[in-house]
Amino acid sequence: MWTKTKQCMSSDQLLHELVLQAETDFNHDRRSEPRYPFFRHVWVRVDGHSFSAFTREISTSAIGLLHNMKLPLQEVEISVAEKQQALRARIERCEACGEGWYLSGGTFVGIDA
Repeated sequence: MWTKTKQCMSSDQLLHELVLQAETDFNHDRRSEPRYPFFRHVWVRVDGHSFSAFTREISTSAIGLLHNMKLPLQEVEISVAEKQQALRARIERCEACGEGWYLSGGTFVGIDA
């Protein structure tokens, strides 16, 4: 809720701020391996339970996910909706990103990159 004490920023200012943040995040990325945007529905299986999630990006050794539950930092199984075979990944990080959503990153297990 906006109050009279808060200064509203213009759409141009907001867009500029968001682009600067994206550029900063991009420039601080320490990964040396190319990754690609990859938005797909997936199922994440952990401790005998399956959860719906979405991929964000993929490389030959890792995957980024978006989901609405906190994932434990352990090995999970990821099934892409239209594929029969699942991939195993070790969740290396899981961070809240607001409104009950989480971003996580996992490294593939048993894949020779």
